[in-house]
Order: sequence, then C-alpha cells, then structure tokens
Amino acid sequence: MIRWEPLSMAVQWAPPAESGVPLSRYHPVGGDHLCSLWTDPQRDRQAAARFLAGCAEGEQAFWIQDALRAGLPAEGEADRYTTDGVHVRGAVFLPGRMRAFWRDETLRRRDTGARHVRAVAEMTWALRGLPGTEELPVFESSLNPALTSLPLSVICQYGSSGFAPETVLAVVLSHPLVVIGEQVYPNPFYVPDDRFSERFARLRADPVSALVPVWTHFLHRQPSAEALAAFACNSLPTLLGATRVWVGLREVEATLALDVERDRLERVGPADLPVLEQRGRLHALWPSIGRRPGGAVHSGTVGGLAALEATLEEARARVVVARPHFGGGDVALFVTLGVTLAQALGASAEP
Repeated sequence: MIRWEPLSMAVQWAPPAESGVPLSRYHPVGGDHLCSLWTDPQRDRQAAARFLAGCAEGEQAFWIQDALRAGLPAEGEADRYTTDGVHVRGAVFLPGRMRAFWRDETLRRRDTGARHVRAVAEMTWALRGLPGTEELPVFESSLNPALTSLPLSVICQYGSSGFAPETVLAVVLSHPLVVIGEQVYPNPFYVPDDRFSERFARLRADPVSALVPVWTHFLHRQPSAEALAAFACNSLPTLLGATRVWVGLREVEATLALDVERDRLERVGPADLPVLEQRGRLHALWPSIGRRPGGAVHSGTVGGLAALEATLEEARARVVVARPHFGGGDVALFVTLGVTLAQALGASAEP
C-alpha cells in the first residue's frame, strides 16, 4: 500500500483569467487552428453549433460532419459537407488534397464577399483506419503555417474516447488552441511545425506519460465542478484504457457515466455510481492537507470487469474506472490521478 506523502500545491485551481473563454465569447481571427478533445461527442456537436452560429456580419460558416456521428443532433444553418466527401474522398486521406481544400474553399468564400470563414471538421473518420490516416499527425502540424494567410478559423473535433493516446498526443502538440466542453483555452503544449516531428517522435514512445501533465494542466482549469467531472470521465479512458468510467462529485449531486463502446456520456442518479464487488486491496491512502481532501484507492470488480476506485473523504468525490484487467503500472497511475483530482477539488474550495 502507498501512503502518499504531502504533495506540492504549486498547481492550483486556476483563477478565472486562466479558466478559458466560453465559445460564445470567443472571437476567432484568421489562422486560428483549434482542436477539441476530452469532450463527449454530444457536447462536441453542441459546441460546434454554438461556434458556427456565432458568425458576425461578413462571416460565413461550414461544417464537415462524419458518419460516425450521424445519430446526433446538428442544429444551425451552416453549410454541410461530409468527411467521406472531403477528408477521405475515395476512402483515402491525402494531406495535399486536404490542404488544397481548406485553401480553395476559403478563397472561394472570400471571393463571394466573406471577410472571415468559420469551419468545424469532425475527425472521427480517423478511427476507421483508412489508408493515409497515419499521415494525420504531420498534416495537422503542417496546417498551422498554411492557415496563417487565410481568413479561416477551424476547429478539428477529436471529441471521442476512442482515440488512442498517441493520436491525442499528436493533436495536443499540433493545435495552438484547445476546446474542452464549450471553453477555449490557450495551449502551452503546442509545438510549432518546424519542431513538431522531432518532439512527437520523442514523446510517442510513452504517450500516456507525456499526456499526464497535459491532463493536469486542463483539469485545474475547468470552470465548474460539473465541467471537471465531465473532463475526468472523458479523459480517463485515454490514460488508463478504461472501458467504463463513473465520476460522482458532491457539488454536482449526480453521477456522470461514460460507456466507451457506445462513446456516450450520461448524467445518472447518485445511486447509479457502482459499488465495488469483491472489494480487494487498499492500494493507497493520503491525508488531507489544507483544503485538499484526503482519499484512498481500492481495487475490486464491477459487472465482471476489473475496477479501480478513488474515494475522497467527506464524500467529496468517488471515481470508478473499469476494464478487463489492470496492471501494477495502471494502479500507480490511477493513484497519481486521484491525488491530482483531490488537489483540484481542494483548490476549488479556496476563497
């Protein structure tokens, strides 16, 4: 069992100025290249609709939608395209063809009077494993210099728990701005195009370890307890390979439940937060320090799956992740993430 020693509180819940900007108050400029990540597909669609509906006079908007999200609502009047007709026309992804599309579509709209163009591209097509998908990381990075001369702002939407850690890492390194939920954040982990390949090649050997500081950074910048719970649900599959995640926070008075196979996040009642069956080892215990609540990590089973549970004292939070099997390294990582979550909740309680 790990008895966790006091941790540095250097990373605190961010003040409002660092908590991102709501999409409704975000004013894009030409060359903005954003990605959404660690967001469920339903919220991703809502965010896209909000972004595209915010067009001011002289702006135009279009939306490239993917068949994997065909069952989700898509409100708004933006022009619609499909990823099968744009990104993977002919069932293949060609980076040069895609760069030409962004340029030609933007210039065509400018020539018809648009001073600025907003676009959203759903990227779940990349989960299909089509030819050329392996070139996506370098393409995303190369798009940054290509966009600088265009009156175009684009959100590449990777809001799905199905993306592998390596893909999420590439997305983080190649986008200067990040959308989580409906908040826009500057991305301090962005790497310019001329350094991307070297950095990505070095970090992709252990993408989960590279993503932990990214996760910590954005966790502490969530604007509310419910946003924090949704962020935890949507991000833990990337770091732990979990197939089911439940997060219950006292401040939310509900449980958020993520089913990775269905790629769906649901708000359920507190009673739906599962109790470990065959409760096993106590793996870690840490004390309360200041406003940071103490907590513990146990293992057990849930519905026939191996499960890990982090509980914070005074019923502040309970997080359960499940998958067929967890190794020792997964347990150690979950302990680290649990303590970090306790830090974020403790900092959020500061006056």
